[in-house]
Amino acid sequence: PVAIESDKNELIEEQFAQFTALLGALREIRSRQNIPMKDRLKFTVRCTPDIERLLKPMEPYFGSLAGADSASWGENPEIPSINALVSLEKMDVYVDLSSTIDVSAEIARNEKLLQNLVKQIAGKEKNLANENFVSRAPVELVDKERQALKDLQMQQQAAEDALTKLRSML
Repeated sequence: PVAIESDKNELIEEQFAQFTALLGALREIRSRQNIPMKDRLKFTVRCTPDIERLLKPMEPYFGSLAGADSASWGENPEIPSINALVSLEKMDVYVDLSSTIDVSAEIARNEKLLQNLVKQIAGKEKNLANENFVSRAPVELVDKERQALKDLQMQQQAAEDALTKLRSML
């Protein structure tokens, strides 16, 4: 078969790309937290109004394909106090874990994650502090390392915030 370029709809392509990204994030959280499919999830999406307009019509499919129901959408949604987070390129996906987690086990998991992030950040900072690397490496690679460092630092902050919330529950 040969694709007919004139039939291609960029809006539908973008909608499907965002849909599959969100669906994957929900499934990743379910897998990471060992939440059985029979347990319904509540999720919140922090995103731009454009992404919200693309994804809101797809809500029923999240229920059937990921066993998840949306709680809120938008640029400043109400984020559950105990949550699992997956940050995607154009959105942050939060799943409410208040009824599904063992707080002690989640604290241990987040502490391990935080230790791993600290090591990764130290490695990136060491690379970027190395004048030979910065001056000799292609600009794209250096920029990629800087962006990766920023992403890791954001993940570190999220893990620290999660630990603070979890410890307050004990």
